[in-house]
Amino acid sequence: IVLLYLSAYAAFGYYHLVTQKAAFVYLIILVAQAAGLAVLYNAQAIAVMALIGGFLAPVLLRSDRDQYRSFFGYLALLDVGALAMPKHWLGLNSLAFGGTHFLFWMWYGENYHPRKLAAVMTFHTGIFLIFLFSAVGRRLFRRESATIEDLLLLPANAFVFFATAYFFLNPQYHDWMGLLAIGMAVIYAGTSKLLLDRKATTEHEMLAMIGIALTFVTVAIPIQLKANWITIAWAMQALMTLWVAIRIGSTRLLITSY
Repeated sequence: IVLLYLSAYAAFGYYHLVTQKAAFVYLIILVAQAAGLAVLYNAQAIAVMALIGGFLAPVLLRSDRDQYRSFFGYLALLDVGALAMPKHWLGLNSLAFGGTHFLFWMWYGENYHPRKLAAVMTFHTGIFLIFLFSAVGRRLFRRESATIEDLLLLPANAFVFFATAYFFLNPQYHDWMGLLAIGMAVIYAGTSKLLLDRKATTEHEMLAMIGIALTFVTVAIPIQLKANWITIAWAMQALMTLWVAIRIGSTRLLITSY
């Protein structure tokens, strides 16, 4: 499996024997085959080996040309393969998340240029949505309960994406950063309501999503406002949180509002 990953990546990124489209078709087939073998043998080791081999491919076979678009697509494909496993093995999702961001920042240190900003933000938005949709899909369609790993990845995915977006966009688009934080809050509040309406979430997961949404609202205020308006906005947020806590009878949310 590892050798096939290396071969597919080398054929395009190193030797330039195949087109980008052909290389991605090969990689899709290999990801599917590795997933199939792991499921067939019920072997977490095969799944982990395939994923690690996939992450090692661009490290071991770097070329002088910065094929950053194919590199980003390759990482996204690996994540989709890992998250699409029928069996939810402990640690696999975390390995995919950590490996993806580790390789990205390795690439950033050597190859980033401002003209690649659009591709970078498209990549990070895609990775964020892949992990978010994976979590939602497992609740809605597989009816899987959230594990401790899921509860840790939920805020990690949100805040890593926001911190990365803020890092890249803030120098030129500071006026929009507050809106970005509010957008993140809306996404997690909406996701929480969707899962709650379908009765596909636990209390801990729902509170985690509400906590993430409230955190983004809290962060948006000092980003977007100045001076006394920050204090006024935070006071209004606390009052609204208190009202919601009383309406739903949540002691934890009541404490949070105080």
